Amino acid sequence: MKKQAERLRLIRVSKSMSQENVAKALSITVGAYSKIERGVTKLSLNRLADLAKIFDIELNDFIRYLNGETDSLDKRLNIPGGGSSNSSNSSGTADAEVALLKKIINLYDESKELNTKAVVRNMFENNNVNINSFIDVLKEVSSGLATKRLDGNQITNYNKGLERIIDLLS
Repeated sequence: MKKQAERLRLIRVSKSMSQENVAKALSITVGAYSKIERGVTKLSLNRLADLAKIFDIELNDFIRYLNGETDSLDKRLNIPGGGSSNSSNSSGTADAEVALLKKIINLYDESKELNTKAVVRNMFENNNVNINSFIDVLKEVSSGLATKRLDGNQITNYNKGLERIIDLLS
């Protein structure tokens, strides 16, 4: 499933689309689409058909490509390292191109995360909110959640959200 997710990301990048663009076209959140690209969420046939339509690829070709069959779709999408090649030198170059593309994608994702952190920190600082005091209050609330008639999932989700906020603010 991770290989399919990686290939889905390569298609999106080759089409010069952002996760936001695809998520909007699917009428889902960016987070939900991100889970699809990371291989966390399994794709239904309907969702595969929607993605194929968004990327303007025949559904059969799309599914075959996601399942690892390399063919002319690689060349049509202009995906680095795609297409069949008989030369081992060209294969090495293709592998290097794919590795470079992966690095670029990861750097883009990291820069997006850093930008998100900066925006959140600026929002707190612009409103004169002491970040450490804010985190302390959230932790204090967290310790008393069991007495608030919340189920385990709600408490777990709150704590995961708290971890994410702390990560963004640290």
